[in-house]
Amino acid sequence: MKQHLLLTPEIKKAMPETIKELHNFGKIDVIFPAIDDKEEDLILSGDNAILEGEQDEFINWLKSFDAVPVGDGVPQMEHFTIMHIKDEV
Repeated sequence: MKQHLLLTPEIKKAMPETIKELHNFGKIDVIFPAIDDKEEDLILSGDNAILEGEQDEFINWLKSFDAVPVGDGVPQMEHFTIMHIKDEV
């Protein structure tokens, strides 16, 4: 399967060799607006990349992270959402 991710330094460092980086669109900053005025915006930096691997490999790799910035599949749009990866996808 192919997956569009924001590869933050922490996520990229833990990436297994079985996951292949098909294309890297470069480093970007992604701003996730705060839900309310009491919180600050979340700003994540990393590589805007398309990766390929087996679904189980993605799950095993990413489930240890609290949240993963997943792209909408169109890297040029630079649109990401935060996902929480569980064993059951």
